[in-house]
Amino acid sequence: MKSKNMWLRAPFLAIALFMLLPASGSSQAQIAVSDFTVLDWFRAVKLTWKASAPEGAEGIFEIYRSDKKNGPYTLVQEIQFGDKQFIDVITKTYSFLDKKLEPGHSYYYKLALRGTDQTFGPFRGLATGAIGT
Repeated sequence: MKSKNMWLRAPFLAIALFMLLPASGSSQAQIAVSDFTVLDWFRAVKLTWKASAPEGAEGIFEIYRSDKKNGPYTLVQEIQFGDKQFIDVITKTYSFLDKKLEPGHSYYYKLALRGTDQTFGPFRGLATGAIGT
């Protein structure tokens, strides 16, 4: 009789173990984004934000730009979480300098963490500097 009870419990054990496993892509949800700012820069706009996560977390930040607050927005950059090209590893501050802009023109930016509902913005930035110089 013991072996019969064991076989009846096996499906429940399998379901319980499955529920304990992390869902695929869930490491993105573990990334906490904060302090997103858009700064006026000389002939550019600088975006900065902080992100923290447990070791091994993965994710992609998406930066969107528009010349109107209500869009439409265009994806201008994708940045992998932890990409040393865009992060100060001591302060955990990411930065992206958008240089492909017209001086004296305002732009609006949004930051999103792909696969999550974490979206920040829109925030306005101005590419400063004299037009045509």
